[in-house]
Amino acid sequence: MMRTLLPAILIATANLAARSVGAVPAEVQEIERLRVATIEEVTPCVVAVMEPGGDGGGSGVLVSPTGLALTNFHVVAPCGATMICGLPDGRTYDAELVGLDPTGDIAVIQLAGRDNFPAARIGDSDQVRIGDEAIVLGNPFLLATDFRPSVSCGIVSGVGRYQYPADTILEYADCLQTDAAINPGNSGGPLFDSSGELIGINGRASFGERGRVNVGVGYAVSINQAMRFLPQMRVGRIVDHASLEATAVTLAGAAVIDQVEPRSAAARAGLRSGDRVVAIDGRPIHSANSLKNAIGVYPAGWVVAIDIKRGGESHSMRVRLASRHAEGELIGAVTRQARPTPAGGQKTPSLNLALGLANSSINERELQRLLGRRSSPREAGSPWEIGGEDSQGKPVVLLLGAGHSSLEVDRGKFFVEPARPMDVQDAPPGSGGLLVGFDLLRRLLLREPLDRSVAWGQTPWPIPEELCDAVHVEHGGAVAQFYFDRQSSSLLGFEVWLGPTRPPCVVRLDRDASEPALRAHIENADGSVSTWRIDKQSPLGWLEANPDRKE
Repeated sequence: MMRTLLPAILIATANLAARSVGAVPAEVQEIERLRVATIEEVTPCVVAVMEPGGDGGGSGVLVSPTGLALTNFHVVAPCGATMICGLPDGRTYDAELVGLDPTGDIAVIQLAGRDNFPAARIGDSDQVRIGDEAIVLGNPFLLATDFRPSVSCGIVSGVGRYQYPADTILEYADCLQTDAAINPGNSGGPLFDSSGELIGINGRASFGERGRVNVGVGYAVSINQAMRFLPQMRVGRIVDHASLEATAVTLAGAAVIDQVEPRSAAARAGLRSGDRVVAIDGRPIHSANSLKNAIGVYPAGWVVAIDIKRGGESHSMRVRLASRHAEGELIGAVTRQARPTPAGGQKTPSLNLALGLANSSINERELQRLLGRRSSPREAGSPWEIGGEDSQGKPVVLLLGAGHSSLEVDRGKFFVEPARPMDVQDAPPGSGGLLVGFDLLRRLLLREPLDRSVAWGQTPWPIPEELCDAVHVEHGGAVAQFYFDRQSSSLLGFEVWLGPTRPPCVVRLDRDASEPALRAHIENADGSVSTWRIDKQSPLGWLEANPDRKE
């Protein structure tokens, strides 16, 4: 009996299977086909990141045809300044560390060995919704010996998640949560949406009591956050995250300011205890946690618009965000995480923690690009001059020299002595260091010794909607940032601070199309403003963008 029934059962089962296959709706087959095609499209840009000896490692993703890739800080920390990277073409490529965001667990590396690398299409993580399809690619458990990444699929399980830091770094603010498998080795790899756009950098997972085995709760740094930090990391910097220098509590469904650090930028902008924060750069704020998430995705020094409610009235202000870490604190955390130099090994000269640089060679090249041919050695010995008049028609004469610098205006003549600390020379009084700023600019352009001068990368100035290239200078206790147009390298202006809690002096340069004169709009630290009409520059064009000089 069993012999006669078995063939019948097998035939029936085969027929049922055939009918089941044939019953798969065409749209389901099309979805599967599109998913397979998407994975094939994005696979070439996925990177296997390994230590120089080929040990350990994680994942990464190429974001530029030049070979620039994103990964996690905790992936590159054991590698030092160089690493080996494998691509799905089966080849390995030498790579070097470019920049770091230790707080946000992001690193930038540069691959070499090809003229044109495959790069991911960048998505918009602010548009990601819970339930969207999520695709994870990477090298879990180092399985991809041929460098073809493993793939896992799932959905976006949560948005705007917050994962607490370790040792003040590795903080995941406003991150994406997914149930697609993220295991050891996936760190630093890409999270794609269903169209193949990059929406996050995988980094953490909740393993609980099951050890380092995925349980369907993984986290990725949003790509919008990573791309906001990229322009500053790609010039070789170790970039800090921002702080509002204020705390908030959640009351009645709102983020209410609890305390504001006295003499902070937020306090100077008018933020007070009791203010209800409504929005940060247009993003609605409903709780203290959402405020922390909103601030946590910005680099230190970023300018944000803050909308508040106070006593039933609406107010808006712009605040330059402070650094999350105290001076030296972030570098200390990097030092504790980074790979030590092996005994007898050669230290990497490109890593300069004292200057806050992950790659000083790249930073120096960016400085050379920005400063260009604005000055030449023959101009170093004679004073530089600006001549013109203020808005009242009174003469303005600015002389910048190696011995001293001076500014003569209607209310008197003022000096800066290079031998004295810069942060005590508020000249003219109340300006917040106007003359110090110009003096530091001359030193920078001539590449004279300064306590610190680094290319800062792109930052918003003078308004948050516009990014420009910046150079950061510290000397004699004073701090200045000089801003250059991204296309022409024209000097747009500068800010100078004579102390961390003192308001800056701000100088903006522009040219009226109707006349050849350059104008300097000055906002002094005491709140007063003035405008200069500049008719004379000696040497010619030293304030201009890379003037062509006949030697």
